Amino acid sequence: MMARLLVEQGGTTRYVELGDRPLRVGAGAACELLVEGAGVSKEHFLVERSPTGWRLKDNGSKVGTRVNGSLIAARRLRNGDRIEVGDVVLTFQDAKSAAAGARAAKRMPAVETPARPPAEDVRRLKTTLRALAVETDHRKLLALIVDQVISLMEAERGFLILRGASGRYEMVSARTHDAENVRRPGLKISRAVAEEVARTGKPLLTTNAQADARLRGSSSVDGMKLRSVLCLPLNARGRFLGFLYLDHRFADGVFRSDDLELVEAFADQAAVALEDQRVLAELREKTEELAHSKERVEELNRLLEEKVDRQRRELDEVRTLLRDQSDRPLKYAYDEIVGSSPALQSVLHLVDSVTDTSVPVLVLGESGTGKELIARAIHRNGARSAARFVTENCAAIPANLLESVLFGHVKGAFTGADRDREGLFELADGGTLFLDEVGELPLEMQVKFLRVLESGELRRVGGKDTRRVDVRIISATNRDLKRMVAEGGFREDLFYRINVLKVRLPALRERREDVPELVAHFLSEQSGASETSGDFGAEEKTITDEALALLTAHDWPGNIRQLRNEILRAVVLSENVILPELLSEDIRNRSLPGVETSLGGGRALKTIVQEAVDALERRLVDEALRECGWRKIDAARLLQVSRPTLDAKIKRHRIRRAGE
Repeated sequence: MMARLLVEQGGTTRYVELGDRPLRVGAGAACELLVEGAGVSKEHFLVERSPTGWRLKDNGSKVGTRVNGSLIAARRLRNGDRIEVGDVVLTFQDAKSAAAGARAAKRMPAVETPARPPAEDVRRLKTTLRALAVETDHRKLLALIVDQVISLMEAERGFLILRGASGRYEMVSARTHDAENVRRPGLKISRAVAEEVARTGKPLLTTNAQADARLRGSSSVDGMKLRSVLCLPLNARGRFLGFLYLDHRFADGVFRSDDLELVEAFADQAAVALEDQRVLAELREKTEELAHSKERVEELNRLLEEKVDRQRRELDEVRTLLRDQSDRPLKYAYDEIVGSSPALQSVLHLVDSVTDTSVPVLVLGESGTGKELIARAIHRNGARSAARFVTENCAAIPANLLESVLFGHVKGAFTGADRDREGLFELADGGTLFLDEVGELPLEMQVKFLRVLESGELRRVGGKDTRRVDVRIISATNRDLKRMVAEGGFREDLFYRINVLKVRLPALRERREDVPELVAHFLSEQSGASETSGDFGAEEKTITDEALALLTAHDWPGNIRQLRNEILRAVVLSENVILPELLSEDIRNRSLPGVETSLGGGRALKTIVQEAVDALERRLVDEALRECGWRKIDAARLLQVSRPTLDAKIKRHRIRRAGE
């Protein structure tokens, strides 16, 4: 049996079955169900089947249509609904009730008594949830959730409010029963209702918000004159997502307690659909990030490979150049620089090339390696040799006098300035200015120094006139300027300005084979000093092989300067021959196990010294490798040599790891 209407009029009752075609009710002759009475329009309302059940829609009647005493515009009919029009009362009976012969008017369910959703509602819910499950577009899903719940509950309006990542709530969809967007939706819901649901975590249903004690005193309820309201929390997998908010401003009792089970089932599935989309969106975003990161890593690897390949080619070119340079004679004389080791000769070939230019040079090396000697050689052999070579140690000048020393001052510029005075830049005009320990320049001084380098102009302290100077700058330091730049202690622009050409001087421990030659030079130097002082009876000092071997084996943290001072000390303490016991204690304590330092067998001094150097080098390399667990990069750093140099020494001395 189909659903039907029980018609009560004038004390009589009759049934009108509902079919597939809409049933028009009114006073007009075209209506299938004629109803007379005051206020009845020609086509008062329409009853028709919809995908979700039976639906009543007012056709713009003059006095409106009342269902269960409330005026409605449209409503899904439920079993027992009473429709009043004129002097006629129509009671809706669903198919199940009609088949049982029950009179709906006598069996209307209590408003607040929960009941299990009927089979028809379950079918409607399945249809609704199926629509949610297939929607993949996020914005469309938001609107679909609201449209479906409005249709399911015959609400006038629906709102979806979600909580964002920051914890703030956002109105993401607001729709009417005609599937149109609500304008200014933030002002159309009751804050008191939403706050009550957030506080309790439970749905809030009210058949008449105006009379509900829970909402008494709410300005939003009173101001919007709310009637039927239903607000449900959205929870999915332990996360509170937000609210579903439904209302009807013109009718009481639109939402009933027996609707809760149905609409809560819908809300749960809607929340799951939203959470699934959120997780899917996060996965998609992470996948895109991973793909982007992978592309970035691949690009960086490609650039790194190109850089490594380029550096390898450049290194091969440099090695070839250095090898070629080592085979050809030096262009200039370097009489003041003593040594014939490959490390030193490589530096001198580089200085050969640097000398012919006028660009700034940065000389790097530990204290005592001879940085000023290199600077003097560049000047003496270069095109500016006829002009002055001016040198200054930046660390030796007080900060308050540094500007005056470099740029000069005019009379009266400060207390004690009793005359005009040229600065080092003016003194070196046309020549070379060598600034040792340039890393000690204060930051404020670096700015002024850079300005002179870039413009070629300076102004004396206290003066107004600018002066042009033509000076080649050679700087030197034993500090790590790159690290100072990174730490903010040295200006980056000044670093690149003075670091056009770079010459790195090897430490004495990196050129031990030069020690015998340096010792001989210093002994000769001391002998010459004795003759100059008139001590013609003094014999030239000599040194024993044992003492020379100890000097060669020492690490010399003070480099050539320390070695020279050691020889001077030994000369003063010795009579004619420098013995091991005359050397400083830290040098004497360095033993050379396994090395025979006597002259037995007619071996030459050079051979004995080389054996001593080789033995010491092998021992130090072996100790460094064992201390670093044979991690070659760490051992190279400990020995302060490059990785290729370490590999060459391991191969040369045939050093093997234990067990190999």
